[in-house]
Amino acid sequence: MSPFDFVVTFQAFIYALALAHVLLAATHMIRHRRELIFDWAHALWMGAALMILWANWISLWDLHALRTLTLPTVATGFLYSMLLYSVCAFVSPKLDGEDGMNMKRFHETQSHTYIGAFVVLLVITLPINYFGATDLSVANWANQNAIVNRDASRRGCAAVHSGALGAGRRADRADCAPRRLHADVLLGTSLTSL
Repeated sequence: MSPFDFVVTFQAFIYALALAHVLLAATHMIRHRRELIFDWAHALWMGAALMILWANWISLWDLHALRTLTLPTVATGFLYSMLLYSVCAFVSPKLDGEDGMNMKRFHETQSHTYIGAFVVLLVITLPINYFGATDLSVANWANQNAIVNRDASRRGCAAVHSGALGAGRRADRADCAPRRLHADVLLGTSLTSL
């Protein structure tokens, strides 16, 4: 067994647990669709978590060419996979809990937690990708992740500068600006149209 197989197998279990959170929440929503109060903004955040998880799992393949993996590389991968797990766990509602079958209420009360986890993930992604491209000599890592890094940076900055982290606390507002703000940040669109 190569170092790559050993390390990636362990990380794959963490990724599988994270995927299980999102898929279990989605199937629970489908099963109880008649009682569910659906929220598109929250569904988009769940989709984003799923896509980030998938993209990061695929990017692990770039490490297969390395003959040795240093302890800092292994530790960074482990911590990053734990953060990805946290993002997926935070964004996946337990709809039979205190919020009942109301995704809108869950989004209004919990969005600051999972959007904050997304922002932390995006901030940490930039130096990890730089390190992977330079210090690990993974030749095409930077090229493959350039688009992801650019979009991640734009969304992270937009979330921080627009106040999206606190938008979920404004549940008493009657308009849909907080949900639109979350969707704009998620999709990376302009926030000036609010």
